[in-house]
Order: sequence, then structure tokens, then C-alpha cells
Amino acid sequence: QKYHVDALAARMITSPQSLDVMVTSNLFGDILTDIGSAISGSLGVGPSGNINPERTFPSMFEPIHGSAPDIAGKGLSNPIGTIWAGRIPWPRRPIRSGNAVYTPQMVIGGRQHAAGSDVIAVAAAIDAEQRRSDGGDDSNGDVAPELRIEHRDRRIQITLAASQDQYADATVWLVRYETRRDVPIERGENAGNKLCYYNVAREIRALGEWHGQAMLLDLSRAQLAEGGRGGCAIIVQKVPVGPILAAAQIIF
Repeated sequence: QKYHVDALAARMITSPQSLDVMVTSNLFGDILTDIGSAISGSLGVGPSGNINPERTFPSMFEPIHGSAPDIAGKGLSNPIGTIWAGRIPWPRRPIRSGNAVYTPQMVIGGRQHAAGSDVIAVAAAIDAEQRRSDGGDDSNGDVAPELRIEHRDRRIQITLAASQDQYADATVWLVRYETRRDVPIERGENAGNKLCYYNVAREIRALGEWHGQAMLLDLSRAQLAEGGRGGCAIIVQKVPVGPILAAAQIIF
């Protein structure tokens, strides 16, 4: 399909999930990639690749906004654009089988995904996952283990009940996050405003492997709450990168 650049810009804003690959001139491509970054969060989160298909010069991968050396070390920039730019030239590991990572993306239950801007699709996926969870299992035969979190004195105990499922094979993850993070904007046309990030993951680490056995994890409440982080979550995910079998929030 061929588009005038103004019509394509409007489509990117109103229906970004309907687009995949666009081939443009350098001038129009520079403008459209800025739009793509802006609608996904900000210019700071979008990766880019400047490709030389003839290979006469090296290709360059960087955030849409550039490397921003003038604000290095000041805690102003979001590094995710740089991190994602570094992944572009390498094969991508899907977050769920058969699907690549894209922005803005929401993954629900480790089974379904949808464009974060598509409110209807996201709500439908959450509803489908909730129905599957309420039923205790799904069409793939994945049995949801019983996950409990109990507060005992200064300890937090996490228990997983035993399962007869011979295919039970999952990782128990601890996710520490901030419920809200306000980042002031000090420069540019938005100086004086702030960006508000919600449920920002600060640490993800494996607590153990569950293979259907009864499991008890004993954690320090003080250590989990250190640093003023907003909360923690426990996620039981089928290995290697599979469905979320169970999850619970730790409320301090």
C-alpha cells in the first residue's frame, strides 16, 4: 500500500497496531519514527537502526533521540531506548513462543499479547485469562498450583501446594517494583513537567524451581521492603518462557 505521509502520520496516531513495516525516504522516515516513539511513551524509549544495506559503512543502532551525552550521569534519561537498540541487530528471544517483542506491548498471563494502546483487545485478553484462572486449568492442560502468602512475625512465607501434574515444571519469580515513580523534566519544551511511571519493575530474580512438589519459601519482610519500594509480587511461570500458572501480590 502507498500512503501520503500526512495520512500515514494520522494512521500511526489513531491506529498504530494496524501497521508493521513502513518503507520511506530518509526525511519522512525521520518524522514518522519520532511519532512512533512519542505514541509509545516518549522519544526516550524508542530504539532505532540506521541500516546501510550495501555494507560499505557500518550500520548504527541508537535511541531515537540519540545518545544524549550532555545529560549523562544526571539521572534524567530513560536508558531503555539504548538497551533495546542494542538488541536490534541480534536475534530476538520471544516472550512467548512464536511472537516477537514490540512496543507498546502488553503480555497477559504469558499466553496472550496485545498492543497496549488497544484498550478493547487488552480488556478481552485479561477477561479470557481471568476465566481460565477461575477454572483452575486451561485447554493446554496447565494446572494452576495453589499459591499462598502468609505474614508471620517479621517473615513472609510463600507456599506452593503439591501437584499431581506430571508436566509441572516452573520457575518461582520474585518481582520487586515501585508503584509510582515521578521523573521531572528539566529541559526542552516540556521543562517543568514530569513523567509518571507506574508499577516500575526494579528487580526480577528466581527464588526456586517448582516441579510439582510441596514448596515453602521463607523470606525476610524487612529485606523485601528495603529501599522504600512499593511492593513485591510472586509469579510462577512455566519454563522456559511459558504461561503464568499462578501469581500473588505481597502487601506490606
